[in-house]
Amino acid sequence: MQGTFIILEGGEGAGKTTLAKNLEAELIKRGFEVLRTREPGGTPWGEKIRSLLVEKDASLDHHMAPATQLLGHYMARFEHLERAILPALQAGKVVISDRFELSSFAYQVHGLSDGALHSLFQDLHKHVAERLRPYRSLYLFCDIHPEVGLSRVEKRGDTKSVFDSASLDFHHRVRAGMREGQRSIDPCFSCITIDASRSPEEMLEAALHACLTN
Repeated sequence: MQGTFIILEGGEGAGKTTLAKNLEAELIKRGFEVLRTREPGGTPWGEKIRSLLVEKDASLDHHMAPATQLLGHYMARFEHLERAILPALQAGKVVISDRFELSSFAYQVHGLSDGALHSLFQDLHKHVAERLRPYRSLYLFCDIHPEVGLSRVEKRGDTKSVFDSASLDFHHRVRAGMREGQRSIDPCFSCITIDASRSPEEMLEAALHACLTN
């Protein structure tokens, strides 16, 4: 497990953040050093970029174009990779990230651009894959029906991102993009699906099994 990169992915309300916290706590109990982080974000510059990408701004009458969004996420990602993720992996830590490249594929490439940005994504992804190739990288896709996930978001009353209020059709495209993206990324990444309709305890058990046996 040392030097392992664990990535939690899924649509809105899939329970990724709760699972990240629970998984961090369990791995620390088992004696691992853990860095828990998120995307976009994870570094001071990344968090500044995050505010531009995902937080609503009532003074603006439109969202960024899909290509602008994709490049913005990768600007934050390269900083995150070089300043936080790789140093932690090199030190033998387990890194748990709430979102990574699969989200970029699902939201910007598949959800917003209907695949038009696929070649741009692949060019950017190649650089990321080469940097992470020496390490074990595992995607845990927390899969949930969009209707259920969005209902959870509404009940929590959280501050909404620019995507929470998007159409239901968009969220179905995101879910399909999460699945398609797993076939589009470099084979140095392993991908496991977790049923996110299950309880947090059951999701943690499934995540631990995937992390410790795959």
